[in-house]
Amino acid sequence: MTQLMILSIKIIAVLVVLLQILYWNVIFRKVKEKKGAYPKEKKVTLIICVKNDWNKIKANQLQFNNLQGVDEIIFIDDHSIGGIPSDFEEIWQNKISKVFPNKGTGKKFALETGIKLAQNDWILLTDADCIPATSSWGIEMAAFDPKKEIILGHAPYFKKKGLLNQFIRYENIINALTSFGGIEIGMTYNGVGRNLLYHKSVFDVNSVDLSIPYGDDDLLVNKKAKDHSSDYCLTAEAFIYTEAKKSYKEYFLQKWRHYATSGKYTISSQIYLIIYFMSMIGFYFTVISLLFAKEYVWASLLYAGRMTSLFLVLEKKLKLFREKDLLPAFIFLDAFYGIHLLLQMPLLLFPKKTW
Repeated sequence: MTQLMILSIKIIAVLVVLLQILYWNVIFRKVKEKKGAYPKEKKVTLIICVKNDWNKIKANQLQFNNLQGVDEIIFIDDHSIGGIPSDFEEIWQNKISKVFPNKGTGKKFALETGIKLAQNDWILLTDADCIPATSSWGIEMAAFDPKKEIILGHAPYFKKKGLLNQFIRYENIINALTSFGGIEIGMTYNGVGRNLLYHKSVFDVNSVDLSIPYGDDDLLVNKKAKDHSSDYCLTAEAFIYTEAKKSYKEYFLQKWRHYATSGKYTISSQIYLIIYFMSMIGFYFTVISLLFAKEYVWASLLYAGRMTSLFLVLEKKLKLFREKDLLPAFIFLDAFYGIHLLLQMPLLLFPKKTW
């Protein structure tokens, strides 16, 4: 390796480390616990699109039936095998709930169906396999200034034993920091459909890409955020949990959909994400290159600089997200994340055709 190549790597390494420090210490540091201070005045309709998950809904009936601040629940059956269970409406007698078939195919049309049928102006979304952390979930999400027409919530995974579960939860935290950090700097770029509230006027089927069967929530928020004020709700009472994938293959395919959706984002949103993720990958690439070039002092200083910066912010944010058990393994989880991104990147060129 020539001296010119080594010098070039050093320059790139310093640049990517500075970018990482910028994201962690300026943007991600801004993410904080956030609760709405407005009294409960909004009438909220909860919409859950269901495809073959009616047993999960039944199992979680008590949690949804006891929700405060939700005046109406609408279930949209997205062509489930066997249709809607005959006894389903009977078990929801304590809550105003309705079940309708999807008038189209896929979640986008299911959402359109549900929103048209909703009696209320505020729409709260989750998935059939999700469980609210508390009965006040709906109240917490709706307690924001009505001028904020899009409210992003946090959707963590249940804690289980094993490295895969830790990795999935770690990536979920990074995604939450980029999403909520984006809002803090006026760059709202996505929304997680497992925990999302917006005004009915926000929904526009033309804002989502009907050519792909996924990414409806992401694309809707990405396209409409510039016209509708947004915020995020970050308090443990408003968390909504779901099970993490049991195998890396399943998780890999799930994330394939999410990364493919990002290619449909606005240019500014893509730049915001590309700078972070490419600087992260560039960090590991340049540090390893410097080690091969026997530039041990440079490699050590750059590695220590970025990881110390990350640690100082991550330590506080993991407490905020109730995930502090991930801190002892963060060095390994972050490295695995870099490898995961490298594996996913080629798939951006091959959008997934099915859900």
